[in-house]
This record gives sequence, C-alpha cells and structure tokens, in this order.
Amino acid sequence: MKSAEDARAQADQLPAGPERKRLLQKARQSEIAAGIDDWISSPGSHPPANLDFMKKPKA
Repeated sequence: MKSAEDARAQADQLPAGPERKRLLQKARQSEIAAGIDDWISSPGSHPPANLDFMKKPKA
C-alpha cells in the first residue's frame, strides 16, 4: 500500500491534469492489487462463484 500512498501524496501536489490523473489511477490500481493479494493469500479463499465473464465467446 506504500505505492498507493506515495502516488496519492504526489498527486495531491499537482494541479488537475493528465499527470495527476495518472497518479490517482496508479494509486487505485495499487489498492485493488493489494486487496486481491490479501484475498488470494487468505486461508480458505474461494474463487468467485460466477466466472462466466472469463469464458471465450463461441465462434
């Protein structure tokens, strides 16, 4: 989560614009990745019940 905190701190120093937006997106992605890592690492974790979105469409 340090990566997310660092990116947010940097974004807070910038005016609105593409660089600030990129840093905030990086912070969100880091937070999501940390949440997924926690979920996968937790004992007894189970995959989502509905994984239909991962199936390839039939040709």
